[in-house]
Amino acid sequence: MPKNASPTRATVAVPATIKEKDDALEARAILSAMMDRPIRVSIQDGRILEGRLRCIDRDRNLVLADTMDNGKTEIGAERFVALVMIPGKLIVATAVRPDVAQVIGLDES
Repeated sequence: MPKNASPTRATVAVPATIKEKDDALEARAILSAMMDRPIRVSIQDGRILEGRLRCIDRDRNLVLADTMDNGKTEIGAERFVALVMIPGKLIVATAVRPDVAQVIGLDES
C-alpha cells in the first residue's frame, strides 16, 4: 500500500428479503407523509413536545419546528421552544393527531 493511501473497509451487503424491502419502502413512505405535519413526542423525563416534524435520521433523532413543551411544573403550563432536536434514545412514544393520521393514510377506519 502506498504511503499516503488510506485503508478501506470492505463492506458486505446482506441480502434483504422482499418483505424487508417492502417494509422499508412503506416506512419511508409513511415518514415522508409525516414530514411537516404535527406530531406529539413523549420523552423519558415525562415531558410531551408537540411540533411539526422536520427531520428524522437513522438513529431516530427528531427535529421539530414550532414546538410547544408542556413542561413538568404545573398542568397547563406550556412554553414555546421553536426548533428542537430530540435524541432518539430519549423518545418514549410518538403520536400523530387522528385528523393528521387520516390525511396521511395511517387511519385504519
